[in-house]
Amino acid sequence: MQAFEMIRKADESGVSGTGKVLEGIVFGDGQTVIRWCTPHTAASTAIYPDFASFKKIHIDSHPTNGTEIVWLADKIFEASIQSAFYDFGPAVVECKHIDRAIASVLGETERYKQYKDA
Repeated sequence: MQAFEMIRKADESGVSGTGKVLEGIVFGDGQTVIRWCTPHTAASTAIYPDFASFKKIHIDSHPTNGTEIVWLADKIFEASIQSAFYDFGPAVVECKHIDRAIASVLGETERYKQYKDA
């Protein structure tokens, strides 16, 4: 299961607004559920058979909106790294082995391996 937020820089339709306009979940079988969270309209929930169907309707069909999907697992990972810096104090910034410091907090998880290889 993966949680995400949809951020829009523009709103060509004038309905959903800009900024964070919806939250969503992609379930293990691909089914995607979204919840609109804009101040201009009542909150509503929609279900799609897969992420591609959702993307085709709400992202691909509005190319001028500057839409970005933020996967919340990435936010959690970034918060973990920030926490590691906080926990280790300012000295971690000067640490020549910062990968070891991060690994000690996050462990050798798949997400850490992606960070390390980037």
